[in-house]
Amino acid sequence: MGPDCGGAAIRREFKKLHDRCSLALGRERDLTSLTSKALWVCYPDVVPIYDGYAVRALQVISRLVPLNLTEQRQWPDGLEKYAPYLEIWIQLYAKAAPVISEAAADYLHRVRIFDKMLWLIGKRTYGVA
Repeated sequence: MGPDCGGAAIRREFKKLHDRCSLALGRERDLTSLTSKALWVCYPDVVPIYDGYAVRALQVISRLVPLNLTEQRQWPDGLEKYAPYLEIWIQLYAKAAPVISEAAADYLHRVRIFDKMLWLIGKRTYGVA
């Protein structure tokens, strides 16, 4: 999977890895975040990490910024959580990428900058002193 890969390639690799993790650790556990983190280790230039903070940030931002979604997105539970998250993340990252690239030209993994921005926005204590 190269840096130009699209959401379909990431979803495919995510599903394969999630299935392997589920076999090893059991299906009763939510492995969405673990799987995305493990996949990011393999492809740090293209894979967004699924995290509760990032989810909360995307839930708000996706209502404020016009997006071209394949369907009205809900935020479901289970394995299907990553696909809508990924679709929204990719579109918002595309809008932010020029600014991130300019501000962090020498930073190796720019995807992480966007992840960190989402984590800061989605943190439960955002704006609380």
